[in-house]
Amino acid sequence: HAFFGTVLRAALSQFAVPPPIRVLEIGCGNGYWLRAVAQAAEMGLAVDLHGADVTPALIGLAREALRDLAPAPILSVGDVLRGGIEGRYHICYVYDVVQQIDRRDHGLIFSRARSLLEEGGVFVVFDRDPWSRYGVAMGLRKALTRRLGLRLVPDFYLLARYPSFRRLARLARRAGFEVVHDLRGASRRALVLKV
Repeated sequence: HAFFGTVLRAALSQFAVPPPIRVLEIGCGNGYWLRAVAQAAEMGLAVDLHGADVTPALIGLAREALRDLAPAPILSVGDVLRGGIEGRYHICYVYDVVQQIDRRDHGLIFSRARSLLEEGGVFVVFDRDPWSRYGVAMGLRKALTRRLGLRLVPDFYLLARYPSFRRLARLARRAGFEVVHDLRGASRRALVLKV
């Protein structure tokens, strides 16, 4: 949570809008990080939370997990690549989503996110840093699992590829974003991008 909080504060420092601040998590899964944003809101930040995920079952889990929040987050099935996500937001973010998407579609993530943001809005990309201790160790485990058949990671981990943040920053600029922060945690990294 500490790194997420640091990055959230960096994103919020980029603009001043009257509350509530509309926040969208793309790929919200079970709602874990939406709750973290809501907890930040409890410290005086008025937010209007939204979440979208491609998996209807995960949206169901998120609704259940977040049912105690007031106001309730607006959750919907939607895909950043194929559509179905509506609205305009001050902040959009993805957490461990880019690693799940084919490299050839990374540029599309940025153009779609930009279309969801208000002018001056912020897009944050959280993901594993491939060169962190964790990233290097996990890369080795995946290689041994793939090549030698050792069961060092679950099969679904084999689909994830930690992105090059230098490449992501280049794609973000091409989509019209300015990179305002490139933050590093112990095993994660985050780009804070502004329209």
